[in-house]
Amino acid sequence: MFSDKLIHFFEDDSIELYDLTKDVSEKVNLSKRYPEVAAKMKKDLSNYLSNVNARLPRRK
Repeated sequence: MFSDKLIHFFEDDSIELYDLTKDVSEKVNLSKRYPEVAAKMKKDLSNYLSNVNARLPRRK
């Protein structure tokens, strides 16, 4: 696969996915091209944040 980086924006629940081995500047968002990878990473992130009782931002 590739070296993945997922960014989750809590404000609108959007995500961005980058391949850091080929795109160090994070210019090409791959979340639409690899939706299954993005969805799995988002789920993994959510599970991790839940497991560590992370404080999350709240909508106003």
